[in-house]
Amino acid sequence: MGTAPFVVAATEDFHGVADSLAARHDLPVRPMEQLHGNEWILYVSDRVLQLRPPGQHDQPGGAVDWRPSRFRGNLSRRQPLARACGRCSHVWDATAGWGQDTFLLAQLGYQVTAAERATAIAVLLSEAAAASETLGGQINAVSGDSRELLPALALGARPDVVYIDPMFPPKRKRSALPKKEIQLLQQLVGHDTDSADLLAIAREVSQQRVVVKRPLSAPALAADPTVSYSGKLVRYDVYYV
Repeated sequence: MGTAPFVVAATEDFHGVADSLAARHDLPVRPMEQLHGNEWILYVSDRVLQLRPPGQHDQPGGAVDWRPSRFRGNLSRRQPLARACGRCSHVWDATAGWGQDTFLLAQLGYQVTAAERATAIAVLLSEAAAASETLGGQINAVSGDSRELLPALALGARPDVVYIDPMFPPKRKRSALPKKEIQLLQQLVGHDTDSADLLAIAREVSQQRVVVKRPLSAPALAADPTVSYSGKLVRYDVYYV
């Protein structure tokens, strides 16, 4: 599902921008009036670049938005994510998704490789990194499945830390649908049924540790985390290697 067909589309005023985007990523580009109903589109306008699903081409979609004004989190090195990753240089964000944690890791000072197997979202991550004036140089977005990308790395290119953020398990009582971005990601790649496999691979490749983000009430992804750091809603299980 990560290879769902998608094209670049734009309003009339932004055809030139759409053509450039399509050329950078070797994608087809078409006017809005010529779209097919089963296609995902990367929608170019005067606002943030959006991914819109089939049947909703005229509705707001999901976006990678790394404007500093959208993030007001705790950037102290004493916060749980920074303590979990420790003192290192390179973090491989193995399940980057829409890049919220990628952005946080970069703000904390790490060099981040953001890997995403949903090709359309990987394009959004790449464009956001290129457009960022403050953090773009710290983020390298790659398209692909980390289960395949990580073992293929040369020994010297292996990350200090692999960070895994699986889609959280559903609650027993579902009071509301997930946010739009999570719904779109699930449509593209499904639910994370292979997170344990990814963890096993990451433990073989990482040079220092693997960090797994979990809801506070969820069981560990593997039974033997070395240490855990908890926040108000989530915890970070750390596996030393």
